[in-house]
Amino acid sequence: MRKNTDSYVLILRESGVGNNDEQMTRVAQLLQLEYIKCKVRIGCILRDTLKQLFTLSKLLCVKYQDLYLGSYFSRWQMMLRRVVRFNKLYLMDDGVATFLAQKKMLSSGNVYDLFTYFDVDNLNTQEIQTHSFEYLRRRYQLNGTTGEHVFVGQILVEMGFLSLGDYKKLVTKVAKQCDSLIYIPHRSEDQKTVDEIASISNVKILRSDCSIEVYFLENGIYPAHIYSSISSALFTLSKIFLESRLTSILPSDLAEEKVEHFNEIVIALSKVKNIEVKKG
Repeated sequence: MRKNTDSYVLILRESGVGNNDEQMTRVAQLLQLEYIKCKVRIGCILRDTLKQLFTLSKLLCVKYQDLYLGSYFSRWQMMLRRVVRFNKLYLMDDGVATFLAQKKMLSSGNVYDLFTYFDVDNLNTQEIQTHSFEYLRRRYQLNGTTGEHVFVGQILVEMGFLSLGDYKKLVTKVAKQCDSLIYIPHRSEDQKTVDEIASISNVKILRSDCSIEVYFLENGIYPAHIYSSISSALFTLSKIFLESRLTSILPSDLAEEKVEHFNEIVIALSKVKNIEVKKG
């Protein structure tokens, strides 16, 4: 939430999903942002919200210039728009779910403005503010690649989009093209999946304590080549690491019909200059 052009209030909603809370907090700390934590776990929304009433009540005393919400699909976050006073509301990206949010808003007729790093068409009178992580690129000035080949993990197995065997084949195929492949698990990836990937020769598992983008920047890593399937990280990393090669691999056995916004994701990936989309 932004009070004016020079001040803000950042609320970190702790949902209890995977290690998302820890990574989110670490990013805020590394970027030296002031923040307020609000623990509202999925499945305990009413009870946890009641516990946070004192914290929330202080925020309701102020009218904000802009209110930025992190997910269209979060009932709790969308509830805030009904109780917080503001002049302008923007939805931020929740990864590639932004494409699904656009479809849902179009079909429902309830359209919200966006603050996004995606190239999306506006719906009717929808205002779209775009960014390319300009602050991060100014804060961390890296020049030239450092040679790493990285595979960004996804929860394709956990979501039922791909079998564990097929997912392992996908990563194995990439690993055979590299002397060494760094695999970065998704924050909600099952340990069983990670163990299977770790068994692939010349694959090294790297767990980060914050978002992959900030982890690379903080540690001076500028990958030569970044692989994944339909991860939102391909979009974010393509905007930050302009000299890296990025490859989106679409497994032939991927259950595309289960990914409601699959076509929109692939079309968007295909439009990014430094991302190559390949059938796997």
